[in-house]
Amino acid sequence: MATESTAITYNTVVNYNSKTITFTDTSPTYGSGDLSWAEGSNAFITTATEPNGTNFYNNTSGASPDATGINASFTLSLPTDGDGNVVQGDYTIRLTYFDVSDTGLSNAFYRDYKFSLSYATPVHDIDISHSVINPIFFKSVDNTVYTSNAVTPTITRDHRLYYPSAIGGYNQVSTKTLNTNLFYTGVSEVYLRSTLSYTFTSGYYAQDSSTPVNYTLSDIITSRIDYTVSGVTSSCDFYCSMKEVYDNYYANKTTNVGKANIYLAQYEEASLAWQMLTQSINCGKSVDMQTYVDRLNNILGDSCNCSDSTSSTQVVGIGTVTNIERVYSREATISPAASYTFTFADAVTGSSTSTNAALIGLTYNKDFIVLIDGIADIGGSFNSTTGLYTFGSTLSPNAIAQAIIIKP
Repeated sequence: MATESTAITYNTVVNYNSKTITFTDTSPTYGSGDLSWAEGSNAFITTATEPNGTNFYNNTSGASPDATGINASFTLSLPTDGDGNVVQGDYTIRLTYFDVSDTGLSNAFYRDYKFSLSYATPVHDIDISHSVINPIFFKSVDNTVYTSNAVTPTITRDHRLYYPSAIGGYNQVSTKTLNTNLFYTGVSEVYLRSTLSYTFTSGYYAQDSSTPVNYTLSDIITSRIDYTVSGVTSSCDFYCSMKEVYDNYYANKTTNVGKANIYLAQYEEASLAWQMLTQSINCGKSVDMQTYVDRLNNILGDSCNCSDSTSSTQVVGIGTVTNIERVYSREATISPAASYTFTFADAVTGSSTSTNAALIGLTYNKDFIVLIDGIADIGGSFNSTTGLYTFGSTLSPNAIAQAIIIKP
């Protein structure tokens, strides 16, 4: 018959993803007292009781221990309900320790651990947005509420933007927010894998229910969301579809009034969305722009194959840039300085801290000019894809380089 002993300690880890529970020996002292054998000779067997009071695991054989040796560890599956969900409620775990050679358990000791499991895997809440109007951006924000039973877990994120399959590759961060100005038209995929680690205080050894003995719960949740960036850059992209509907109305208005009225209703409904698309572009409302693109596609279809490109291309931005982002200034503190990528954080006015390139998609000496200490830079060159500007000559230390947008 085993005897209860406080010399026994072990930690408990619930892995919610694999629906398992692991016990690892952490007893501090062997070779004297209750645990009079050497740690390397230690063995234990396990009895696990689920919330309904029945044993979901019960090993009583000293000849077949569940774990042996230093830092002995054992993992078993948690009980699940008819839907495959882990059973919630109060669990009792009994580990019985003994010298591995004592197969008859003549000098065995046990300790019971009780804990309450009340947990549901969080559901990802991901906010995705983009703008094809300068300054362009693609943003994915993890707004998930991960707190469970007033405990906030440690979160490790794998947050990615997979580019359209025709492009390949992806942008990867480990932060709550993924924000980039390198993205493409077509269907991209936002991928988020959140690895969670909770420390719950609802566990205790049976001898002292007033003293919490923490247990750890780990979980992994993964989401994949397809997201489409339209290739529409102007309301003119819908001109041929609008023209086709109008021409069909005009051709039938005297010969088939009923058919003409159908085309007229289609044209009038599309006209409202077409007007709103134009205004969303002029007013710099890219998110609304996508809404009206979707509505026009639904109303008109794509009989002309001109309302949206089916190929994937890098978004370089349309529209004008506001006065706040019109002047970017940088002091050359590193010598020699032969090139520089002006960022949104370099804006002379405004409070942006973004390190994204600010001039992507613009044309040097047409959309913007570069000044060095107030004098136009001669012979410079610009990569409109990356935003890197190469100066006409190497800058001296402390020179002030400015990019000034001159487009309307």
